[in-house]
Amino acid sequence: RHALLDRLARASPVRGAPAAFPVNKALELIIDAMKHGKTFVFVQPNPKQGKSAVRYAVCSAETTFAGLEALRGQHFAGTRRPGLVGEVTTRSGDFVNGVCRRYVVFVEPPPPVL
Repeated sequence: RHALLDRLARASPVRGAPAAFPVNKALELIIDAMKHGKTFVFVQPNPKQGKSAVRYAVCSAETTFAGLEALRGQHFAGTRRPGLVGEVTTRSGDFVNGVCRRYVVFVEPPPPVL
């Protein structure tokens, strides 16, 4: 799926770079994507280490809102922190932060099969 994105969308953001979008804009993008059945792709390589790297790997493998929501509150072996903190639309949540920093990009749904 990553290869289907245009070149700019595939460019990995610089780690530690300032947010590309303010939180309100990120929330608008997320709500719009949910309404229109879009999926998403994490384009940031795993910046984490140790136990957080395991959580990030699991979350970044998801491409649907339902799959991401299923991870909310789920704990992984040896960790006390859930895989996803907050709801998908929580202002200070992990997913909103990822969209703000362009670690997550949205993909248009495929056209209906006729």
